[in-house]
Amino acid sequence: MSNLIGMLLSMTVINLVATSPPLTWITFTTLTLLHLYFNYRACQCLVMRSLNPTRYSLLIEHYGDCGEVLSPEMINSMEPFILGLRKNFTIHMGSSLKDLQTQNVEDILERNYVIYKHNGVVSVCLKAGCTSEDLFEAYYFAHRAGYYSDTTHFIPSQEAEEFYRTFRSLLPSHGWDLSFAPLGASETRFSVVQ
Repeated sequence: MSNLIGMLLSMTVINLVATSPPLTWITFTTLTLLHLYFNYRACQCLVMRSLNPTRYSLLIEHYGDCGEVLSPEMINSMEPFILGLRKNFTIHMGSSLKDLQTQNVEDILERNYVIYKHNGVVSVCLKAGCTSEDLFEAYYFAHRAGYYSDTTHFIPSQEAEEFYRTFRSLLPSHGWDLSFAPLGASETRFSVVQ
Protein backbone atom coordinates (compact mmCIF):
# COMPACT_ATOMS: atom_id res chain seq x y z
CA MET A 1 0.00 0.00 0.00
CA SER A 2 2.80 2.43 0.86
CA ASN A 3 4.45 1.76 -2.51
CA LEU A 4 1.22 2.65 -4.32
CA ILE A 5 0.81 5.88 -2.34
CA GLY A 6 4.46 6.77 -2.96
CA MET A 7 4.12 6.14 -6.68
CA LEU A 8 0.96 8.30 -6.92
CA LEU A 9 2.59 11.12 -4.94
CA SER A 10 5.73 11.00 -7.07
CA MET A 11 3.69 11.22 -10.31
CA THR A 12 1.81 14.23 -8.89
CA VAL A 13 5.01 15.99 -7.78
CA ILE A 14 6.69 15.30 -11.14
CA ASN A 15 3.78 16.90 -13.00
CA LEU A 16 3.95 19.97 -10.72
CA VAL A 17 7.71 20.60 -10.86
CA ALA A 18 8.65 19.35 -14.35
CA THR A 19 8.13 22.75 -15.99
CA SER A 20 10.27 24.79 -13.55
CA PRO A 21 13.99 23.96 -13.04
CA PRO A 22 14.29 26.06 -9.85
CA LEU A 23 11.23 24.35 -8.36
CA THR A 24 12.72 20.98 -9.35
CA TRP A 25 15.94 21.76 -7.46
CA ILE A 26 14.07 23.07 -4.42
CA THR A 27 11.90 19.95 -4.33
CA PHE A 28 14.91 17.67 -4.83
CA THR A 29 16.89 19.39 -2.06
CA THR A 30 13.95 19.37 0.35
CA LEU A 31 13.14 15.72 -0.25
CA THR A 32 16.82 14.71 0.00
CA LEU A 33 17.21 16.51 3.34
CA LEU A 34 14.00 14.94 4.64
CA HIS A 35 15.24 11.52 3.51
CA LEU A 36 18.55 11.99 5.34
CA TYR A 37 16.83 13.24 8.48
CA PHE A 38 14.38 10.34 8.66
CA ASN A 39 17.14 7.80 8.01
CA TYR A 40 19.14 9.40 10.82
CA ARG A 41 16.12 9.12 13.15
CA ALA A 42 15.58 5.49 12.11
CA CYS A 43 19.22 4.65 12.90
CA GLN A 44 18.82 6.19 16.36
CA CYS A 45 16.05 3.67 17.07
CA LEU A 46 18.41 0.74 16.53
CA VAL A 47 20.03 -0.84 19.57
CA MET A 48 23.10 -2.89 18.76
CA ARG A 49 24.08 -5.34 21.48
CA SER A 50 27.45 -6.24 19.95
CA LEU A 51 30.57 -4.22 20.75
CA ASN A 52 32.22 -2.40 17.86
CA PRO A 53 35.31 -0.25 18.58
CA THR A 54 33.28 2.92 19.25
CA ARG A 55 30.73 1.32 21.59
CA TYR A 56 33.44 -0.66 23.39
CA SER A 57 35.57 2.48 23.86
CA LEU A 58 32.58 4.37 25.30
CA LEU A 59 31.86 1.47 27.62
CA ILE A 60 35.50 1.19 28.76
CA GLU A 61 35.77 4.94 29.38
CA HIS A 62 32.52 5.13 31.34
CA TYR A 63 33.40 2.08 33.44
CA GLY A 64 36.86 3.51 34.14
CA ASP A 65 35.38 6.86 35.20
CA CYS A 66 32.29 5.72 37.14
CA GLY A 67 32.71 1.98 37.82
CA GLU A 68 29.36 1.34 36.12
CA VAL A 69 28.56 -0.73 33.03
CA LEU A 70 26.01 1.01 30.85
CA SER A 71 23.26 -0.82 28.96
CA PRO A 72 23.28 -1.18 25.16
CA GLU A 73 20.48 1.41 24.97
CA MET A 74 22.57 4.02 26.82
CA ILE A 75 25.77 3.36 24.86
CA ASN A 76 23.93 3.37 21.53
CA SER A 77 22.43 6.77 22.35
CA MET A 78 25.96 8.08 23.12
CA GLU A 79 27.55 6.62 19.97
CA PRO A 80 28.42 9.28 17.36
CA PHE A 81 26.41 8.79 14.19
CA ILE A 82 28.78 10.19 11.55
CA LEU A 83 32.16 11.00 13.07
CA GLY A 84 33.89 8.53 15.37
CA LEU A 85 35.24 9.24 18.81
CA ARG A 86 37.99 11.82 19.06
CA LYS A 87 41.01 10.27 20.79
CA ASN A 88 44.67 11.21 20.73
CA PHE A 89 45.58 7.66 19.69
CA THR A 90 44.48 4.99 17.22
CA ILE A 91 44.13 1.29 17.95
CA HIS A 92 45.22 -1.07 15.20
CA MET A 93 44.12 -4.66 15.85
CA GLY A 94 46.10 -7.35 14.02
CA SER A 95 49.42 -5.57 13.54
CA SER A 96 52.61 -7.27 12.46
CA LEU A 97 55.29 -8.30 14.95
CA LYS A 98 58.03 -6.94 12.69
CA ASP A 99 57.64 -3.43 14.17
CA LEU A 100 57.79 -4.64 17.75
CA GLN A 101 61.12 -4.15 19.43
CA THR A 102 61.32 -6.27 22.55
CA GLN A 103 63.90 -8.58 23.95
CA ASN A 104 61.45 -10.23 26.33
CA VAL A 105 60.13 -13.25 24.43
CA GLU A 106 58.26 -14.49 27.52
CA ASP A 107 55.76 -11.63 27.06
CA ILE A 108 54.96 -12.95 23.61
CA LEU A 109 54.58 -16.51 24.84
CA GLU A 110 52.42 -15.63 27.86
CA ARG A 111 49.39 -14.06 26.12
CA ASN A 112 47.52 -14.44 22.87
CA TYR A 113 48.33 -10.84 22.00
CA VAL A 114 51.12 -8.29 22.30
CA ILE A 115 50.45 -4.55 22.69
CA TYR A 116 52.90 -1.82 21.77
CA LYS A 117 52.58 1.93 21.29
CA HIS A 118 54.44 4.19 18.88
CA ASN A 119 53.64 7.72 17.63
CA GLY A 120 50.02 7.72 18.80
CA VAL A 121 49.23 4.28 17.38
CA VAL A 122 48.53 1.42 19.74
CA SER A 123 49.25 -1.76 17.82
CA VAL A 124 47.93 -5.16 18.87
CA CYS A 125 49.65 -8.26 17.48
CA LEU A 126 47.39 -11.30 17.70
CA LYS A 127 48.57 -14.88 18.11
CA ALA A 128 47.18 -17.55 15.79
CA GLY A 129 44.19 -19.21 17.40
CA CYS A 130 43.18 -16.26 19.56
CA THR A 131 39.49 -16.21 20.48
CA SER A 132 36.92 -13.43 20.57
CA GLU A 133 37.51 -13.28 24.33
CA ASP A 134 41.21 -12.59 23.60
CA LEU A 135 40.19 -9.83 21.19
CA PHE A 136 37.99 -8.15 23.82
CA GLU A 137 40.79 -8.37 26.38
CA ALA A 138 43.42 -7.10 23.94
CA TYR A 139 41.25 -4.16 22.86
CA TYR A 140 40.53 -3.27 26.50
CA PHE A 141 44.23 -3.16 27.38
CA ALA A 142 45.12 -1.40 24.11
CA HIS A 143 42.61 1.29 25.06
CA ARG A 144 44.21 1.62 28.50
CA ALA A 145 47.68 1.74 26.91
CA GLY A 146 46.53 4.57 24.64
CA TYR A 147 45.45 6.72 27.57
CA TYR A 148 47.64 5.66 30.47
CA SER A 149 50.92 4.27 29.18
CA ASP A 150 54.02 6.14 28.12
CA THR A 151 55.99 2.97 27.50
CA THR A 152 56.42 1.41 24.07
CA HIS A 153 55.60 -2.15 25.13
CA PHE A 154 52.50 -2.42 27.32
CA ILE A 155 52.08 -5.20 29.90
CA PRO A 156 48.96 -5.01 32.10
CA SER A 157 49.48 -5.02 35.84
CA GLN A 158 47.80 -7.55 38.13
CA GLU A 159 45.47 -4.79 39.35
CA ALA A 160 44.51 -3.87 35.77
CA GLU A 161 43.85 -7.52 34.95
CA GLU A 162 41.57 -7.88 37.98
CA PHE A 163 39.76 -4.66 37.00
CA TYR A 164 39.25 -6.08 33.49
CA ARG A 165 37.94 -9.42 34.79
CA THR A 166 35.37 -7.60 36.94
CA PHE A 167 34.38 -5.37 34.00
CA ARG A 168 34.13 -8.36 31.64
CA SER A 169 31.99 -10.39 34.05
CA LEU A 170 29.43 -7.56 34.24
CA LEU A 171 28.90 -7.16 30.48
CA PRO A 172 26.51 -10.10 29.77
CA SER A 173 24.27 -9.24 32.72
CA HIS A 174 23.80 -5.76 31.29
CA GLY A 175 22.67 -7.09 27.90
CA TRP A 176 25.88 -7.13 25.85
CA ASP A 177 26.42 -9.91 23.29
CA LEU A 178 30.01 -11.16 23.52
CA SER A 179 29.62 -14.18 21.23
CA PHE A 180 31.70 -12.46 18.55
CA ALA A 181 34.08 -9.49 18.48
CA PRO A 182 33.56 -7.06 15.57
CA LEU A 183 36.52 -4.92 16.64
CA GLY A 184 38.08 -4.45 13.22
CA ALA A 185 40.92 -6.92 13.65
CA SER A 186 42.85 -7.77 10.51
CA GLU A 187 43.64 -11.38 9.65
CA THR A 188 47.34 -10.99 10.53
CA ARG A 189 48.37 -13.45 13.25
CA PHE A 190 51.69 -14.66 14.59
CA SER A 191 52.77 -18.14 15.59
CA VAL A 192 55.38 -19.14 18.12
CA VAL A 193 57.63 -22.03 17.19
CA GLN A 194 59.39 -23.57 20.14
